Amino acid sequence: MLFLGAGASKPFGGPTTSEMVDVVVQKLSRMKSIRCKALVSGIHKELTRFGLKADIETILALIQPQMDLLTGLESIGRKTILASGQLQSILEELTGIIPITEFEEAIARSCMSINHEKVVDVYSMMFQELRRSEKIDSKDHVPKMASRIFTTNYDLAIETFLKAKSISYSDGFQEDRVRDITFKAKWSPSTRHHIQLYKLHGSIDYFQDSELKVIRSNAPLEKIDHYGRLVKGRMMVYPAGEAQATRSPYFDSLSLLRFHLAREDACLVIGYSFPDAAVINAFVDGLRKNPSLQVVLVGPNSPTIKDGLPMHLRANIKPVKGNFGAPLMPKAIVQAMS
Repeated sequence: MLFLGAGASKPFGGPTTSEMVDVVVQKLSRMKSIRCKALVSGIHKELTRFGLKADIETILALIQPQMDLLTGLESIGRKTILASGQLQSILEELTGIIPITEFEEAIARSCMSINHEKVVDVYSMMFQELRRSEKIDSKDHVPKMASRIFTTNYDLAIETFLKAKSISYSDGFQEDRVRDITFKAKWSPSTRHHIQLYKLHGSIDYFQDSELKVIRSNAPLEKIDHYGRLVKGRMMVYPAGEAQATRSPYFDSLSLLRFHLAREDACLVIGYSFPDAAVINAFVDGLRKNPSLQVVLVGPNSPTIKDGLPMHLRANIKPVKGNFGAPLMPKAIVQAMS
């Protein structure tokens, strides 16, 4: 199985969760006052000062209006953060003047600006090398390693590749009785001709309507859809802990991540730094049930990331240091897995 983090989209022009803070600040500075830019920068500085990762997901978890503030703070170190009256003051001012939708739209624009041609080239090289390692002759066959793909990315990079290569995939969505493409938590069986795709943090093309139905739409939906129905907003989750992971559709994908980690032979993790407690716990629990699971971790800082993980998880991780998208990376991945 594959597990794709933000670093997997970096070769395509997609910013990592840390870099996205600066991207959003730049966008907001055009739409709002200089004060808004200063407030976001202030949060960045305060979180860094307390030794916390100041990425876009942590910041959005703090300002998300539908989340109780203390619940958000609890999941990233409540006692430490509450000690900073400065941070609380910044958050209160920021939430009063910037709707979360503006952050989400800035993220969506960044995700839509990926280089689609490079997406196809990079994943084609990797799939080709995986097929060769599995002694698969047909280009129409899906490598076993890629028959299930889990990702925390909001962008549509992996879908871009699958569509370009006419590879069949299911993502838990099905057409309902009024022909909306809605989340049903049903995936077709993975085969040599079909991939199961799980988007753990949602996607820029996931929306929620007034009936709390989760819809996948190729066309951006504003406050009202094409049929006059109210749209509540995008379905992207910013988990600084496990609170949001208990809600559908995120819970469904996370549950299946746990299920498959306990049964797979190998998991190829690309561009993920394990910032999410829910995902770390899924891997730790999976390895307890499946101690022979081989985890290959790809990224420029993979050895350092490995050293920072729980001991039970570190023992099964083989780091491959380098950038995904580099010409020799597919061969390095296969060598690490052999």
